[in-house]
Amino acid sequence: MTIVKSLAKKKGLTMEPDGGFNYQEYKEEQYERLAAHLRDSLDMERIYGIMGLETSSHVSGRF
Repeated sequence: MTIVKSLAKKKGLTMEPDGGFNYQEYKEEQYERLAAHLRDSLDMERIYGIMGLETSSHVSGRF
């Protein structure tokens, strides 16, 4: 078993074409996690202010 297959198995994934793993969906989920972490870690109101955007519609959610 290759290292990649072994790691996938530990994560509950399969490397088979019909295994149901959707890379595009996985990638989108990872971007959403990153965006949420950044929103929580940064002063988004200040950033939106610098950009000249209204903050009320952006601070609590997505654009």
